[in-house]
Amino acid sequence: MPLRALLALVLLAAALLGPAPAPAQDLPQAGGKLPALALPAPESQAHRDWLGIGSKPAFGIADVDADLVMVEVIGVYCPICFDQAPILRKLYARITRDPELKGRVKLVALAAGATPEELAYARQEHKAEYPMVADPDFAVHKLLGEPKTPFTLLVRRDGTVALTHLGKIDSESAFAAEIRSLLH
Repeated sequence: MPLRALLALVLLAAALLGPAPAPAQDLPQAGGKLPALALPAPESQAHRDWLGIGSKPAFGIADVDADLVMVEVIGVYCPICFDQAPILRKLYARITRDPELKGRVKLVALAAGATPEELAYARQEHKAEYPMVADPDFAVHKLLGEPKTPFTLLVRRDGTVALTHLGKIDSESAFAAEIRSLLH
């Protein structure tokens, strides 16, 4: 069996056999507060510098040097996450270049359940220039209510959830406009 066919079969099985989705009321909601999260620091020093987290092995939302932190919860075997990857790349490019967003919004992808090898695979396949970190034991995923992926949160430094989005972001420009509206 060709490798691509095997990968497609594994992705389909993971999608069909994955954990049941959390009811929407159990997920973080806009206006609510997130519990304290301890995200593993990215391996890349450039990503650590961009996030403004220094050399800590783990960081929380309050440690990120931004008004809003976009946490993108992905699954390494999630086909929708792979479909959304080009949109995330465009959002990251906009966040790093747009004068209204630059320095005020930071993005980090959290790969729920990923091993280091799976994270490296996802980073390569997503062509991710943005920070990606693993949550190998699903600890952060559980604190977030075990959402299906992709799940997007925009969180203020004080832990207040500004926006959540379950599922694929369909338009980079429309989502960037939503982010802008949260900054004013």
